[in-house]
Amino acid sequence: MGNNALLAFKRRDLMAETVRSAAAKAAADAGLRTFYGHVFAVMAFGLAISGATAFWAMSSPDVMSWFVSNSGTAKASLTGTWIVVALAELGLVFLISSWIRKNDLNATTGLLTFTVYAALTGLTTAPALDLYTTTSVAKVFFITAATFGACAFYGYTTKRDLLPMGSFLLMGLIGLIVAMVVNMFLRSPMMDYLVCGIGVLIFAGLTAWDMQLLRELYRQGGNTVGLVINGALALYLDFLNLMLLLLRVFGVRKD
Repeated sequence: MGNNALLAFKRRDLMAETVRSAAAKAAADAGLRTFYGHVFAVMAFGLAISGATAFWAMSSPDVMSWFVSNSGTAKASLTGTWIVVALAELGLVFLISSWIRKNDLNATTGLLTFTVYAALTGLTTAPALDLYTTTSVAKVFFITAATFGACAFYGYTTKRDLLPMGSFLLMGLIGLIVAMVVNMFLRSPMMDYLVCGIGVLIFAGLTAWDMQLLRELYRQGGNTVGLVINGALALYLDFLNLMLLLLRVFGVRKD
């Protein structure tokens, strides 16, 4: 009788431990989903700001003249203003990264800085978007959203450890930048398509990798403002670069 009572007590204890573990896992999963929700909300906000700013710039020839000279001709080129704005973008990225490293970033400052960065990015991407018809830009946006969503979902759900791919993807990104610079002088259509294809694969991989990296960083530090802004910025850049590369493949240029 005593053994049966002891056995029943142990079973109850085991069941209670199982329930506690399940509850803790459910709470952790809910916290992770909330964290990703914050990240994607900030990212989507940034994309909306960039899109609105780019549309505003493209709708005004006077504004576009600040960023592109001889627009619509074979001699079209980016202006000094475009270079200054692009450098300001880069400076904001370093500034945000510095604040995150020092853990010195509050929600208001982080969101305001990210908003300014997204607006500047809209201005610098406007000349590239203006080369294509509005219909093809919209079409490529939805293609990008589907591709990005699939890669992000894979990175979120896969049991495979993608983190070791980081070094490989970084080297691929460096090689991609070098190839794009070289092709600016060669002007080879075949190489351009090859570069775009490889670039799409790299940023698709980076999207999945960033999703998994954010999950690991969340488990280490929780749902912090710095991590949300950092994650939103990383995924924003993955989406934007993916779209610009796909636009070069599927976009229809204006006559």
